[in-house]
Amino acid sequence: TNRIWDIENHSLKIHHFGVMEFLKRKMNLGNDSLKSAPLTTHQKKEDAKPVAEKLSYEEQKEQKRLKNKFNNQVNRAEEAIERFEKRIAELDIIIAELDYTDEAKANLILEEYKKVKADLDAQMILWEEGTEALLEIEG
Repeated sequence: TNRIWDIENHSLKIHHFGVMEFLKRKMNLGNDSLKSAPLTTHQKKEDAKPVAEKLSYEEQKEQKRLKNKFNNQVNRAEEAIERFEKRIAELDIIIAELDYTDEAKANLILEEYKKVKADLDAQMILWEEGTEALLEIEG
């Protein structure tokens, strides 16, 4: 990966470095070191809400159901994203070494590459929608 999406305190921070660097900074040096890294932050606007009222049992049950639904959506999307990114990396190697004189084979590989990229984009959208929904439920 070449960027990390870090969701914390109702904000999304996009770090432009690899997973190992992110984990090293996050675990060893704490959050202060992440602030010095290049990032893009998207703050969620706070909605003007009255003081939270206690939810009824049915409302709590529905909120828990929705939270589970969106957690599952995010988890499934993350797994799919990982698979698609792995396949894209494999296809990158194949494409780099591809013999383009065999047009039929080249076209099949390039079509698979396009399809996997489109599937990856679709999963990224599902991940983003699920994450935003979770933030709304928890926020």
